[in-house]
Amino acid sequence: MKRVVVQFIILVALFFVFDSAYAVVRVRGYTGKDGTYVQPHYRSNPDGNFYNNWSTKGNVNPYTGKPGTKTAPNVMSDVFAGGSYRSNGTYGQPQYESNAPLSQSWQTTQEWQTNAEQIDVFAWDEEWRAIARAKYWKERGYNFDPTSMKAYEMDRKVEEIERANRRAHQQTQQKRDVVDILAQHRKLRATARAAYWKSRGHEFDPELMTAYEMDQKVKDLQRAEYWKVKGYDFDASSMTADQMDQKVKDIKRAKYWKAKGYEFDADLMTADQMDQQVQAMRQPERAKE
Repeated sequence: MKRVVVQFIILVALFFVFDSAYAVVRVRGYTGKDGTYVQPHYRSNPDGNFYNNWSTKGNVNPYTGKPGTKTAPNVMSDVFAGGSYRSNGTYGQPQYESNAPLSQSWQTTQEWQTNAEQIDVFAWDEEWRAIARAKYWKERGYNFDPTSMKAYEMDRKVEEIERANRRAHQQTQQKRDVVDILAQHRKLRATARAAYWKSRGHEFDPELMTAYEMDQKVKDLQRAEYWKVKGYDFDASSMTADQMDQKVKDIKRAKYWKAKGYEFDADLMTADQMDQQVQAMRQPERAKE
């Protein structure tokens, strides 16, 4: 009885040694791009160890009974291995494996066909991810063409757009900050100017007028007083100092031409217009001479 138990323990130990050294993965059934369905099957675990492959000399494919013939690995190219389930139920992620040139990599047409179909599955997965990503970004206001862009390219483009938007927002905020600072500066100047003019008998509201407008209004008031002394009555609330000076010039010009026999209304014509009118009226007389 003890002998049977010992033999059983040895068999179990050999099984675990074999399973760890030559792990088996189950490839799920899938449909290739050409519409052909590939049945589920088993292959050695793609762990990157050349000596764990069934095609290596000294190993035997337990499912086909075919002995391995390869004596050395060839890493001149890479082949993509699709995700698959191991014999212990865990899932192996898709990865690239070292592989020899196509004429030496696969010992049978069946093995090469299986690898090619795995590549098709990977390409199909990329297309599906692009379509799903395009839909995801469309719901958030971005339009991408999944036939011309990959999922990661869409993500990168969104990141670039959002970075540009953040930069533009920062620049806009900086401009607003500058405007606010200038407004505060104008307000301080207006308040100080209102206090200055109040000490000199002029009342201004810094909430309604700038410092410049206060200075201009004082200039108008002073000009109105100046012309009043000289016999001209102007309203500083409706006329500026420059307008008062121009009106005085017009009145004087109208008096000048009246003395020479020309009647002009200073409320309707400026001094320059009067001069031009007189020149036009004298043209026929000069032509006769």
